[in-house]
Amino acid sequence: MAQYQLPSDFFFGAAMSGPQTEGQWNQGGKLENLWDTWSIQDLGSFYNCVGSYAGNDFMTKYQEDFRILKDLGLDTYRTSIQWSRLLDADGNLNEEGAAWYHELFRASREAGLEPFVNLYHFDMPTYLFNRGGWESREVVEAYAHYADVAFHEFGQEIKYWFTFNEPIVEPEQRYQEGVWFPQLHDFSRARTVQYHISLAHALAVANYRRAYDEGVIRADAKIGMINCFTPVYTKQNSSEADLEAVRMTSGISNRWWLDLITKGELPADVLDSLAEGGVKLPFRAGDQEILKQGVVDWLGCNYYHPTRVQAPASKIDQYGLPHFADEYVWPDAVMNESRGWEIYPQGLYDFGMDCAKNYPDLEWFVSENGIGIMDEYKNRDAEGTIQDDYRVDFVRQHLEWVAKQSPRAPSAADTIIGPSSITGLGQMPLRTVTVLSRSTLWTATSAALRSRQLGSSRSPRPTWLTSDRANAQTVRRRAQHMAHLVAEATGHRAYRKRPDLKVRSNHGQ
Repeated sequence: MAQYQLPSDFFFGAAMSGPQTEGQWNQGGKLENLWDTWSIQDLGSFYNCVGSYAGNDFMTKYQEDFRILKDLGLDTYRTSIQWSRLLDADGNLNEEGAAWYHELFRASREAGLEPFVNLYHFDMPTYLFNRGGWESREVVEAYAHYADVAFHEFGQEIKYWFTFNEPIVEPEQRYQEGVWFPQLHDFSRARTVQYHISLAHALAVANYRRAYDEGVIRADAKIGMINCFTPVYTKQNSSEADLEAVRMTSGISNRWWLDLITKGELPADVLDSLAEGGVKLPFRAGDQEILKQGVVDWLGCNYYHPTRVQAPASKIDQYGLPHFADEYVWPDAVMNESRGWEIYPQGLYDFGMDCAKNYPDLEWFVSENGIGIMDEYKNRDAEGTIQDDYRVDFVRQHLEWVAKQSPRAPSAADTIIGPSSITGLGQMPLRTVTVLSRSTLWTATSAALRSRQLGSSRSPRPTWLTSDRANAQTVRRRAQHMAHLVAEATGHRAYRKRPDLKVRSNHGQ
């Protein structure tokens, strides 16, 4: 039975966002954003017809939520400022919105919680979307202005800033796959949006650096980006065409952002292949200088599942758009049927190994990871507690892969081929998170993986589980169960029983 010891110097926290939790969607001078617009136009698209209106009523219940977080032994949480709440339609500060965030951050400090603040969580103001959204340079500049206002307004209150959460998701879900309002299917427009988000990120980082130099930002502050990374795999006996599918899939979803935040540039091979496929990005003179300013202090990595691809049967999809890869169904995959997502803890490790090899100076942490299951209320026992041992197993397995270590250096094959080709990694300073938010329980494993100090690393992403107010005890018991699990692995002060507790594996690895 293998034993893995995780470090004790980790932050233990929660992850949420403004549009998903705050509520009060049209109060206090808040403008309509795209989630509000979608809710108004088609409420039936939302689970239980909840829409964006109520969130978790966080603006009313934030102090109670903070007490719950502290009761669990947490000391950090991530949320986001809503662009549509902070600024009015002329780009001026909305004093009521600013007052809410000042109060939120004050209450955070009072509760002993360090807020990690993200500036964008898929929540564009609708009036800006109607003026072109991320397809418009005007909106790129409007975002840079919004970020600058936020830095100046809260610069002495916030230590950890992030420009975007999962910037790859909006191009895919809103413009490419037709999932989010307004359900578009246009690969080329999606890449334009991705490119403009990259410019917006870089401009925001430049504004942050300028504000920092002016003394507006506190001296110990850091800025980063958060993205969902899905390590890309193909068949064990792969062809050149399969490997090409891996290159482009990883290039668009993973390397694009990693190159931007570490090198201040986009991967040239991906840009060349897009151009060869007929995708014309809206390059302008001076863009390269803008992108160079996009290098950050650290990265937040959300990890939930890997991506498995193979050579496409056709290079054009059903909409006549470029198509670089088909899905590969690995016969040994373990699936979360509720999401259609593969459960593959090693993917977190593999991401870190890739970072250690290709981005050795990158400091990163796991900002989201977890498992969401539909209809979990059916798993209640006689006392009303939801029995979710599968969630404990999920977190434990991911922690084990993070804690593994090996002197073996990674090879090129490690990062792209085979379902189980990685067998070891170097030590990684790890931080772990179990997340609870009012009517939403969200488990996430959050790790600070400093590749420059170690020999490797790799990373994860979260899920939601709704429960009504009557289920508060169930939610609390479950979250405390998770907290104790992590405490065993780390000796975290809130639950420390003895310093030699370890995570144990029954798999003999």
